[in-house]
Amino acid sequence: MQREVDNWHRNLPAWFGSLQGVQSDYGEEDINQPAIIEITPQRYPHYSIPIVLGCAYAAHLQLWRVAYPDEFDPPPRIGGFIHAVYHAYLATPSTADSMAISNVWIAALLLRHQHYRNWLEGQIQRHIRETDFYGWKCAYHGILHGWAIEDGKEVDRFKSVAIGARQFVPGELENLWRVDRIMNTR
Repeated sequence: MQREVDNWHRNLPAWFGSLQGVQSDYGEEDINQPAIIEITPQRYPHYSIPIVLGCAYAAHLQLWRVAYPDEFDPPPRIGGFIHAVYHAYLATPSTADSMAISNVWIAALLLRHQHYRNWLEGQIQRHIRETDFYGWKCAYHGILHGWAIEDGKEVDRFKSVAIGARQFVPGELENLWRVDRIMNTR
């Protein structure tokens, strides 16, 4: 499967990428190296391109997690895909947030350096302030929960339910309303 995704990347037309023309889009800048200080948005010829590329980069991350389920320190190539997810995320319009959230979340759980975690936390909080989108609120709490687990901290079950809100609605798909079951599985 990894070869299929790699072949897909290699066969993309030249225009289907960043207008800056840098190859950092394809996993070459390792985000887990603290020498890279800033993640900057890149420009693309169409707003849907970073959405598609972000999904592809997240697929690389997920395939790595499937292949190495007990490995929590990503190698440089995977760190490069984390960086590429965030390049694409910064170029994704807020109207496509629902497409970007899962990619951001997948990449966030592999972030090791605190300054990147702080950067991402600030980006997500800005999105929440600007859009009040519940998807970002859920992702934010899920990411914080994942980081706490990775850092070996004692954490309660993951919850992103506002005070006074019902945790699940009888007759609805309770598993969708009880995200803590998903978040408590590795």
